[in-house]
Amino acid sequence: MFLFLLAQAAPVPKPVEIDFDRVEVNATADGPSLQVVTERPPLKVPPAVKVRTDFREEIAQSANAVR
Repeated sequence: MFLFLLAQAAPVPKPVEIDFDRVEVNATADGPSLQVVTERPPLKVPPAVKVRTDFREEIAQSANAVR
């Protein structure tokens, strides 16, 4: 009930009209220089599995096991 009475007590301001026909405004838009990115660079992700290139120890162990 109190909110209803409070809402009724506050008058609503009428909209204000501003005539800009008589005002001349000259301006430029200064801002940061922008570039459109059309393509993303390739993603560099470290490999999850280390690829081995040297198996000498395993070959030596295998040769010793055969002897």
